[in-house]
Amino acid sequence: MEEARILKLLEEGKITREEAELLLEALSEGKAQPAAEAVPESVEAWVEIKARHAEVRVTEGAELNAVAFGPGEVFLDGNRVIAEQPRRGLWGLKTPRVRLEVQIPAGAGVELDLGMGRLEAPALIALKGSLGMGSVRLGRLSGLDFHLGQGDFKADLLVRGGRHRLEIGMGRVGLRVLPGASLRLIRRIGLGQANSKPAMGLGETMVFGEGDAELTVEVGMGSVEVSDG
Repeated sequence: MEEARILKLLEEGKITREEAELLLEALSEGKAQPAAEAVPESVEAWVEIKARHAEVRVTEGAELNAVAFGPGEVFLDGNRVIAEQPRRGLWGLKTPRVRLEVQIPAGAGVELDLGMGRLEAPALIALKGSLGMGSVRLGRLSGLDFHLGQGDFKADLLVRGGRHRLEIGMGRVGLRVLPGASLRLIRRIGLGQANSKPAMGLGETMVFGEGDAELTVEVGMGSVEVSDG
């Protein structure tokens, strides 16, 4: 998906051939990297959420539960939440959107497999998986290994250990590092810009606390903004 969009931008004359080659190289390097070690020791279980087109809101509850509002049905299978939706159009691109309200037990992380839509989780300990196109809004995140094809990603980070990764083909990243985090954050942008508070600098690497954890943020085209507090 990202490669096709880059080639389309090149064909329309919106980027140069050199810029297109840089973006394609960045995407290729990102896909070739080994998986991150993004599982905090405090993650007690993983809940898999799978849907084609959905707005997903995750909150904590006593046990796993899920409710769907809109076309389709939602099924629970062990620690899996699966939305069965009527598929329409080529590759299911016109599949109608469903709203999923998912409760997960305290201490559980989410593994997301979402084609298009949005994820919102005010308090989520860890996230892994992928979203093809859409947006992500998270709070107090401790573990991350995620790929977003196109869209926006915002999160509050409370990361203290391990290796973590965020890859975005095209879009914007907004990260707020919370007090108590111990993080070495590496920003890599193919085409775009990095923003942060003046005192924090605009270099590729930023260190918070002791820097025990490592988070690599790679964006093919877009921006990365980092703040603290």
